[in-house]
Amino acid sequence: MLAQATALLESITAPPGHAWLTADGCYLAIARAWLAHGDPARARAVLAPLLTAAARVPWVAPLAAASLIDGQAALAQDRPSEAAPRLRRAAELASRHGLPAIAAQAASGLEQLSRHR
Repeated sequence: MLAQATALLESITAPPGHAWLTADGCYLAIARAWLAHGDPARARAVLAPLLTAAARVPWVAPLAAASLIDGQAALAQDRPSEAAPRLRRAAELASRHGLPAIAAQAASGLEQLSRHR
């Protein structure tokens, strides 16, 4: 089912660097599911179009959420240098724009990074 959901999401036709922003919840849910199933690379691939498009607009809540999940996936891949900027961006956006759940999760990821070093 997860592979089918990913295929449907990937079938969205948008110009390069764009995403179907009103489907941000779909990108986020599928990425979370891949991460939970132990495939952080697939999670990051799902998020890539959303991250690019949300940063360009900017669309704060999806950008914060996608940055958080991408940072968590980078941590799961043992790529702290990729995780840190994503988690910092998630924490900053979440703190500035009143997204406490994302802020808390990003802080937890950053704490995990500091223990990793």
